[in-house]
Amino acid sequence: MTRTFRFLLLASFVASALSPISLCQTTLNWTQIRDRMLAANSTVAAGQTGIEESRASEITALLRPNPQFNLSADGLQVNRYNGVWRPVSGVVLTPGVSYLIERQQKRPLRGDSARLATSGALSDQEDLKRNLPSRLVPPTFPCRRPRRRCSWPSKT
Repeated sequence: MTRTFRFLLLASFVASALSPISLCQTTLNWTQIRDRMLAANSTVAAGQTGIEESRASEITALLRPNPQFNLSADGLQVNRYNGVWRPVSGVVLTPGVSYLIERQQKRPLRGDSARLATSGALSDQEDLKRNLPSRLVPPTFPCRRPRRRCSWPSKT
């Protein structure tokens, strides 16, 4: 009986050691775990998107404003009046042009402000990457104290 038990134990150990699941498992160190966790974290991805947006706004802050053209129409007849319906008879077209004129070198100040916002977003992302793994590590619990033994009063 003990021989068959030893043989079965050895066979199960060999089968489990050579199974495809155990061959695919790899041991990870802390840096690999941290890198995988940061790659899969949605907060880190959102922070990276925020950095890209602030870099894009840094580029657009230095562009000159474009002139704006508009055309408004007023007096469109929606309902019939005295049985006659002429929708465009009283329409007045009003064209318009507007252009933002910058004064006192405001464009470089906008560029500086956008660069400052980008550096703030980068700093926030670095703080998040530094502090996130420490928040996800489970806290250590103190060891439980051994129970005190109750001493039953002896009968007198």
